[in-house]
Amino acid sequence: MIVLASDYEDQLLNSYEITKQSVIEGFGLSESKEEISFYVEPYDTPRFWELLEKATGLITAFIKVDDAFLDKAPNLKMISVNATGYNSLDMDALKKHGVAMSHITSYCTREVSEHAITLMLALNKNLPQYADEIRGRKKWKYMDLAPRRTVDHLTLTIFGFGQIGRETSKLANALGMKVQAVDPYVKEDVAKEYDVKIVDLDEALKTSDVVINHMVLNASTTNYFNKEFFAGLKKQPIFINVGRGGSVDEQALLDALQNGCICSAGLDVLTDEDPDVDKCPFAKMSNVILTPHSAFYSEDSNRALEEISGRSMGMFLAGNIDEILGFIGCEKVG
Repeated sequence: MIVLASDYEDQLLNSYEITKQSVIEGFGLSESKEEISFYVEPYDTPRFWELLEKATGLITAFIKVDDAFLDKAPNLKMISVNATGYNSLDMDALKKHGVAMSHITSYCTREVSEHAITLMLALNKNLPQYADEIRGRKKWKYMDLAPRRTVDHLTLTIFGFGQIGRETSKLANALGMKVQAVDPYVKEDVAKEYDVKIVDLDEALKTSDVVINHMVLNASTTNYFNKEFFAGLKKQPIFINVGRGGSVDEQALLDALQNGCICSAGLDVLTDEDPDVDKCPFAKMSNVILTPHSAFYSEDSNRALEEISGRSMGMFLAGNIDEILGFIGCEKVG
């Protein structure tokens, strides 16, 4: 059996050795006499397509998998996504071709929360603007920028109050912030355990000094942060996106930054997972911090990412699917 680990070249891990060992460990309890051949190859090379045609398993985070892709993978049975989000996979296409998938349901919670709070603190202290003034203009003058209030005077609204949102609320509460959340699936008594108030969108628009997006991407959250959202904000908040790029209408965000609907933005994700930085308008703005989808990235999370995705693939190949976290089986149609 062939397992192929692949992604866009810029998104490949430095090493997949832990992934490989975890595949073998996950497969270890199988009574099968078959051996696993493990390959790493950047997406869209001639060798990638040669290996994909023979592969039983694919481990990836960002490759777009649709019907046309799966037509070129006749032996593929399983995709293990080495990330939490799997919006790059066409689930209808997987079902049509009978390909199962798994994703990582819980890891990097602390990492993403810390990243969101770090972006917020940096923007609230005008750090990117000061860095631009000093490096680009050789100016040493703090009074050129308007002072902001300390965060213990600010109201933070978290959109998406799952595991990561809850961790972010704990950090924000420790800083003395007033924390509220928008999430239709979370009950008020659960939010109260975290000293958080559940509010509706109208209340959030009126009261937010900081907005942090932790929502998953689905049909209801695609372009959630749109022209109407930004126009409705009353307090020119800091906007942080560490969720998914597809949740934001990027033209609306750009307009909001230019017309003052928001004062600044911290973006760990963009609509394009592999953007051309030279052509990205946000990269040229001194009131924006861009990070390359790195909120999850730490020594601990990197190991967990490899171990979980590799073990899930190995267990699937061994026929031991009951213990795979985030497993979604797809029965072939027709």
